[in-house]
Amino acid sequence: MGPDLKLLQKALEESDVSALFKIPEIDQMMVQLVDFLNPLRQSLRRVPGSGDGYLVYKRAPGTTQAVDIDDVDTIAEETGVYTELKFLYKTLATQGRLSRRVQKTGRSIADLMREELEAKSSEIRNAEDNRMFYGNFPVSNAKQWDGLAKTMDDNTAQIVTAGTDASDGNDLTTEKLDEVLDVNIGNPGLIVTSRLGRRKLNALLVAQQRFVDRTTIAGGFRVISYNDVPIVATTNIPSVQERDSDGSIVSLTGGSTTSLFVVDLMDVFMSVLTEITVMPLARTSSQFELFDIFEDAALVVRDARHVSTMSGIKAV
Repeated sequence: MGPDLKLLQKALEESDVSALFKIPEIDQMMVQLVDFLNPLRQSLRRVPGSGDGYLVYKRAPGTTQAVDIDDVDTIAEETGVYTELKFLYKTLATQGRLSRRVQKTGRSIADLMREELEAKSSEIRNAEDNRMFYGNFPVSNAKQWDGLAKTMDDNTAQIVTAGTDASDGNDLTTEKLDEVLDVNIGNPGLIVTSRLGRRKLNALLVAQQRFVDRTTIAGGFRVISYNDVPIVATTNIPSVQERDSDGSIVSLTGGSTTSLFVVDLMDVFMSVLTEITVMPLARTSSQFELFDIFEDAALVVRDARHVSTMSGIKAV
């Protein structure tokens, strides 16, 4: 008995339906399409605060300090001058939401609400790091605390320029690097620059030194250093900026130079009135689940001389 030709013909004509029964492989790691490097935030102390701001008392010595006198001379009175400086707390906030259907659909991938909360928290931490550098400057915004760039603009003696070329900038040198470290009267604990600035520093140190020193920072990461001061890169310092004749940054876009900051981690810190807080909001619809994330804080620079900056580093 021969083969059943009708069954053979049916098998040949039947389309392949196996794809309908394939279970897709789903990566359980949610890919965040952002690039955050914020080492300054990770390095600064966070001091609990109260009231409407963090208050610092400053004393300026009198004109004449200690003098030499004879046995019967009258000691002249010379009193220092005391002033108050208050760093007002500012609020940084964001809101997120997820639809009911997205949460239901995403259960096979991950807990989308948890992922969204973590992602929004990372965004607000990065925004905080950005304000540490450029709060209220170069674009004036009274809702932001003063960043390091604003502090440097108010204290131009702490600004070192890489050279005299105001348009294209100048190549970085170890002499200028020493100068920006020396103008900081504190104990520099961190050099923070852009990614391009880090490459410039690394190339300089490789060319000038037989061995490039490395040191360990918070989190256990080993980074390059200069004179035992760690050098880290942040995504919140642009690779190209515009500056004025004093070296102050005037725009975070355009230009052909980059910059770096030298920070004394003992005299620069965050005073925090309200730590980063996640607050679920009451539902107004069955469609969405809403939440707010916020913090109240201020960047405190007790003495501007414990911060310095170098601008005008050639970016090409």
